[in-house]
Amino acid sequence: MICLSWKGRGLGNLHAVYVLKELILSKKPNIIFLCEIIVHSNKIEEIKVYVRCDCCFSLDHLGRNGGLTVLWKCISLVTITTFASNYIDMLNSSLNNVALRLTRFYGYPKRGRRHDSWYLLTHLASSSSLPMACIVDFNDLLNIDDKRGGNPHLDYLLKGLKETIDTSHLIDLPLYGHNKWVRECLDRVLVTSSWLDMFANCKLINLYASMSDHSPIFLKTDCDHWSGQVRRFKFENFWLSHSSIHDVVRSS
Repeated sequence: MICLSWKGRGLGNLHAVYVLKELILSKKPNIIFLCEIIVHSNKIEEIKVYVRCDCCFSLDHLGRNGGLTVLWKCISLVTITTFASNYIDMLNSSLNNVALRLTRFYGYPKRGRRHDSWYLLTHLASSSSLPMACIVDFNDLLNIDDKRGGNPHLDYLLKGLKETIDTSHLIDLPLYGHNKWVRECLDRVLVTSSWLDMFANCKLINLYASMSDHSPIFLKTDCDHWSGQVRRFKFENFWLSHSSIHDVVRSS
């Protein structure tokens, strides 16, 4: 399984759709999740055709928040099981026809509903014994190190989310890649121990995409040949737009 997830606001813009297609062509995912895209279902159909996917399933956004879409390459690859306004739960049989759960979860954006998000995740995790990978955006942080700058995060939110993940018996996959400039790490992948036993060599990689302040994340289960070697350093011009660049250069 190769999965790409992007909180791709602005996909009503043609250039943003082009960026998405370039990501798909370069990484070749067979399942693509889009979140907070704020476009209507007819636009999703256009995007599906443009990025050369066979199927899609979409939940409309509410106001300026939410909206989930999953696209996939082969009709038999995914079966949608349950869904609601902020999650899509599906079955994926990509490994020797073994059924696996794959869930895209979007937490309630309002801080007053954090407990509802935590309860829903716990419920989803306990609803089946199948190996499960859950791509989540809690609209919240798990660790204090997930945030760079700004006001400190509230302790009760950090503690509540961590307790929810522990209670759900889920494991937070480490994130690799170009996350130097990520101000807040909101997107993550949580898996069950049985899923991790099957995909011990999986890698979760943070990618860069223009046209969005949210970085795509890329989950690849078959990473036997992933060397982890650092590529030759290249300076990116967009770094100059970040106010902290001088401090980073000085400290390095």
